[in-house]
Amino acid sequence: MVYKFETVTGVFEVDEELCQTCEGKPCISECLQGILAVYNEYPVIKNGIDSTVIKKGKCIECMACELACQFHGKQALTFYLPIKGLK
Repeated sequence: MVYKFETVTGVFEVDEELCQTCEGKPCISECLQGILAVYNEYPVIKNGIDSTVIKKGKCIECMACELACQFHGKQALTFYLPIKGLK
């Protein structure tokens, strides 16, 4: 199953199966805006933060969480940030 939410210009996705096997959850501590929390063994939007606020810019799309997951986690997080004109 995949958990996802929209950001300003793209989509953030979490592969729950991969994430559940990650012990350290480095993505949580690396989120510069502090919008991620662990719920049922995987990262979600922190309680009290509305997803519409994230889409308006609360998530700054720095990709620190994704990079932490790629290098120190289970490669379960992916940002899809389309660039117009680039395939």
